[in-house]
Amino acid sequence: MKRSRMDYTPEFKEHAVRLALEGEKSIRRVAKDLGIPPGTLTVWVREAQQAESDKLSTAERAELRKLRRENLRLQQEVAFAK
Repeated sequence: MKRSRMDYTPEFKEHAVRLALEGEKSIRRVAKDLGIPPGTLTVWVREAQQAESDKLSTAERAELRKLRRENLRLQQEVAFAK
């Protein structure tokens, strides 16, 4: 069976990427919830991260990495406390 290519609106892509990056769910789970292939969402997330990185200086990128690690650690602490 031939699979047809889906066209998604920029707003849908932005929403999906935001859910994947800011939410507590994995990319695979977000993709399943939205009814899109996980590989497609992975590509969108990488593109968004690359676009963000292109706008940041080296120091800003380092700070962003540090803050993301700290955020993940804090999320894990909260999840463990529950």
